[in-house]
Amino acid sequence: MLTAQQQVFLQAIEDLELQQVKHLLAEGLNPNFIDFEKGPAVSVWSDGLFKWWEEICEAYESGQALSAEQKQD
Repeated sequence: MLTAQQQVFLQAIEDLELQQVKHLLAEGLNPNFIDFEKGPAVSVWSDGLFKWWEEICEAYESGQALSAEQKQD
């Protein structure tokens, strides 16, 4: 069972809330834990990165590349 802080950390990773992730790590949260459904925190991060990359590739392949503003998000 994850602590509330660990749950918030995983949610912040999934929501790409960089400030929240930095804040939790600065508070001393140890990111070396495993969620039994999602795996280690680094796996949650890499799954999100892969999903983001797929969206970029699909947009490019369909001729709807992202605007500069969308890239910033």
